[in-house]
Amino acid sequence: VSVVEAFERFLKETAAVCIDHLANCVIDGRFDVFSVKGSTIAAHFQADTVGKSLCESGTWLDCDEINTRFRKILSSHFDNGSFYVFPKQGQKPFNEQFRHMPMRTVFQLRHTVVHNVGVITQSDASKLKVLTKQNVESPKVLVPTKDDLRYLKQFLDETAEKINDRVRERLAVLLEELYSVDEKLFVPQEKADEVSNNFGASVTISGAIGTVPPA
Repeated sequence: VSVVEAFERFLKETAAVCIDHLANCVIDGRFDVFSVKGSTIAAHFQADTVGKSLCESGTWLDCDEINTRFRKILSSHFDNGSFYVFPKQGQKPFNEQFRHMPMRTVFQLRHTVVHNVGVITQSDASKLKVLTKQNVESPKVLVPTKDDLRYLKQFLDETAEKINDRVRERLAVLLEELYSVDEKLFVPQEKADEVSNNFGASVTISGAIGTVPPA
C-alpha cells in the first residue's frame, strides 16, 4: 500500500507542477476536468499553488481518470489533447501500452488490501481475472512475498521515471507553443530553468536550455 501511495503522490505532484506552469498562460477550460469544492480549496490555500489546490483532494488510482486529467492539462490551447499517461489500444505512444493493464491490476490489488483487508472477494476475483487473463480464486487472502513487493517497486519506479520524462518533454513543447503566440507570457530561460529544476532534467524552451541545480 505504501509503495502504491508513493506512486499516487508522484502523479499528484507531477500534475500540480504542470498546472502551476500553465495557469498564467492559458484561458481555456482545461482545468475544468477537476471538480473541487470551495472547502477543499480553502483547506489547501496555504499551499500557495493552484496545482496543489486542484490535485490534492482527489484520488489518482484509476488509469482512465489519470489519462483524462493529464490529457487535458497538457493539451494544446483550445484542443482536447492526445497525451496519455497509460495509453491503451489505439492510443500513443504504442510502446507504452504494455503498462496499462499491469497498472490497472496494481490499483485493483491496492483496493483489495485497503478495503477488504487483503481478502480477494468474488467481485475482486472477477475483475482480476479479466485484468490478468488468469483464473483467480475467491475468497482467498492475498499474501504477497518479498519478491512480489520488490518487483512491484521496480515496476512503479521504472514507470514513474518514464512518465517523468514524457511529461517533462510534453510540457516543454506546450510552453514553447504558447510562447510562440505571446512572447510576454514568460522569459524562456527562466521558464526552462524552472521546468528543468522541477523535473530533474534539462529542457529546451524557445532556444533556451534549462539548467539543473547540482544535487
